[in-house]
Amino acid sequence: MSLPVRIPAPKGTSQLITDSQTVDDLTGLMCTAVDESLEDAAQIAAALNGPTRAATLLRFFHFLRGRVRYQREPAELQTVATLARTLSEGRGDCKHLSTCFASLCKVAGIPVKFKTVSYKYPRRKHTHVYCVAFVGGRWAPFDLCLPKPATEKRHLHANLITC
Repeated sequence: MSLPVRIPAPKGTSQLITDSQTVDDLTGLMCTAVDESLEDAAQIAAALNGPTRAATLLRFFHFLRGRVRYQREPAELQTVATLARTLSEGRGDCKHLSTCFASLCKVAGIPVKFKTVSYKYPRRKHTHVYCVAFVGGRWAPFDLCLPKPATEKRHLHANLITC
């Protein structure tokens, strides 16, 4: 999606995540990154605003999918980054993509939550995160690691986190 959007310069550095941190710690860092991204997100969200909430969410999804290439981080170097840092680097994993999407939703007034999931074992360490946004009277998944919006892979356990 080509729009006249200025990609903001990143401020600060990415936040390193350690092995001892819990899912709550991780999503707390993501919520901090969302809050630190609001000023930059406001300009981008305004340029992507659609005629309906659903249209706006689709524009956010396709904008980020077009600007940020999914790149898995090594287990020993997991980070959380702001919208500006992720867009300027042009790559990120599920944490980065979810933080960007949540930032845009938050400034657009669209209710959004992080959904952390485990695919392999019930109640096991969560290994993936994506957003769910309230649209059309329900919470719809927006996993930017998947090619289509409003889809999600089957999981064995999940938590919803509101920033």
